[in-house]
Amino acid sequence: DPAVISRAGWGADERLRYDASGAEIWPPEYSLPRAEILHHTVTATDPADPAAVVRAIYYYHAVTRGWGDVGYHYLVDHRGNVYEGRFGGERAAGIAVGAHVLGYNVNTMGIAMLGTFTSASSQPSPAAEAALVELMARRAFRYGIRPHGAVSLAGRSFPVSVMGHRDVVPGYTVCPGDGLHGRLPALRDAVAWRLDQLQAAATPSPTRTQRPLPTATRSATRTATRVPPSATPTNA
Repeated sequence: DPAVISRAGWGADERLRYDASGAEIWPPEYSLPRAEILHHTVTATDPADPAAVVRAIYYYHAVTRGWGDVGYHYLVDHRGNVYEGRFGGERAAGIAVGAHVLGYNVNTMGIAMLGTFTSASSQPSPAAEAALVELMARRAFRYGIRPHGAVSLAGRSFPVSVMGHRDVVPGYTVCPGDGLHGRLPALRDAVAWRLDQLQAAATPSPTRTQRPLPTATRSATRTATRVPPSATPTNA
């Protein structure tokens, strides 16, 4: 798996997840992801302190919007660092349900690229793209997601399982921006290619069993390799 900076690592203030009475505002519930949804955060694209941006997004979601936590499952910065998002992480039952795509949070994983990619000319850095592809491929492998495969979410069918926010709720948002959305076909191909590698590496190679020689052949081999008595050295 790619290295993921934990919530403690980026400085999450876990007190923000609780109300004034000490009750957790948004306790984790789990579902198995069937699709990966890409977002942009509409923040600085190459910030000097990406962890500070992650903390600001967390505060905005948890406090300003009143959710009690960050809505994304993972965030990726321009340096290729991956940050843990939603509290609760991944368990045998799946991943903690996030808040990243209205009406379709169950059975989806939300991954946000730090930055603003509204313009078609705005592109993620190579490091960010590489980290995104590796993360998406690893999670696709873990949960059986097929990047080019159709998926059903909340009673609706979608043609692919790796898509942008706007593809799930068209007309509601322009996220992840024209620049990042324009990269989706290439990203989807790259995720599928990396997924093929992971699946091949996880498939045991057939063990070649050496068959024993037939009896007659074994006897002939022993006879042919036996040293004849006449050739055996003797002491003079």
